[in-house]
Amino acid sequence: MAADAEDRSAHALPPAMDSADSAQGASSTASSELSPLAQAVSASQAEDHPKVVELLEPFLKTRVSRQDKAAARHLLGRSLVAVGRHEAAIKVLKQALAGARNRHWHLADHLRWWLAQAQEGAERDLEASRTYGLITRDKHSELGMEAMWRRALCLERAKRTGSARRVLEGFLETFPEGPLAWTVQARLGKILSDIGQTSEAIRLFRRVLRYVPRSEAAKVASAELERLAAKGIAAARLDSMSVRVDDLEWLVSERRFV
Repeated sequence: MAADAEDRSAHALPPAMDSADSAQGASSTASSELSPLAQAVSASQAEDHPKVVELLEPFLKTRVSRQDKAAARHLLGRSLVAVGRHEAAIKVLKQALAGARNRHWHLADHLRWWLAQAQEGAERDLEASRTYGLITRDKHSELGMEAMWRRALCLERAKRTGSARRVLEGFLETFPEGPLAWTVQARLGKILSDIGQTSEAIRLFRRVLRYVPRSEAAKVASAELERLAAKGIAAARLDSMSVRVDDLEWLVSERRFV
C-alpha cells in the first residue's frame, strides 16, 4: 500500500502549459485587471490553488464569453487537482476538453494530462490509463514520456500486469535514453519477477546496478535481488559466479579495462 501511495503522489504536479498561455489571452480581454479570471491567472501563477478555486467556481456560474469560460475551466481543473478535489476536477476538465480537443491539440494534451491526474487521485486507475494513452498516441507530445510511465503505473495498480508490462517495454523502445529509462527497467524487472520470469528480471536488475549504481532505481534493483536471493534463487546473489562472468563480459564489451 505504501508503494502505491508513493506511485500516486510521484509527479503529482508535473510540467504543464503556463497559466497565462492556457488562458489564451483571456486576462487581456477581461473587463479589468481586477476581474475574477485575471485574479485567478495571477493566483495560479503564484500556485495559490485554493484562491483559484474560490474565484472561479462562482465565476463559472455567471454569464461569460466562451473564451473566458474555456480558460477558467482549465485553470480551475488544475487547481481542483492540486487541492485534492478530484471528482470535481474530473467534471470540470471533461467540460474543458470537450471544447478544445478538435481545435487546440496542444491544449487538449494538457487538459488530458490534468484529467488523468484527477482520475488517479480519485483511484480511477483504468480510466486514467486510457486518458494517458490518448496522450501517448502522439509521439511528439511533450508529455508523452511522462504519460507513458504514469499509464504503466495505473495499469499495474489496476492488476492489468500484462498491459503494464507491454507499456513499459514500449517505453524502453520509444525512450531508450530518457531520464526515466532506468526507473522503468527496475519496474519492469519487478513485474517480470512477480510473474516468474526471474532470469530476465535478474538481468535487468544487474544492468541497472551496473550502469547507475547510486540511483533510486539501483536501490529498487538491489532490494529485489536480495528478495530473490532470500527465496533461494542463487543467481540473484550479488557474489554469484554468474555475476562475475557477466561483469567480465561487460568490462570487455564496454572496453573498461587497462
